[in-house]
Amino acid sequence: MKEQKREQERQREKDRAILKREIAAREEIEKARQETLLKFDALQKEMEKYKNDLDEAHKTIAKLEAQLKETQESREEMERQQEELRAMMSKLEADREMEVSFSDHSDFAHF
Repeated sequence: MKEQKREQERQREKDRAILKREIAAREEIEKARQETLLKFDALQKEMEKYKNDLDEAHKTIAKLEAQLKETQESREEMERQQEELRAMMSKLEADREMEVSFSDHSDFAHF
């Protein structure tokens, strides 16, 4: 009877030890799961921040491209106007030369 009681007590001790290990393992698993969830949340927030930064960068690029296009169009318009001005100046110079030439010839006509 005593032997049987001792055996039962040893079995209970083994069961308690097994139960304690299982509880400790479950607690460790739960702790690891919580840490993983926290890391996941942090990474998700960081990814969202990078996504927002990237979206903002794309908007900035689009704005700068629009400004560049506008600047290029303005430059082309300015170059076109400068060319028109050069043509007008050349024509004016030619007209003056013709007028001076005509004027010189008219002076000789009076003599």
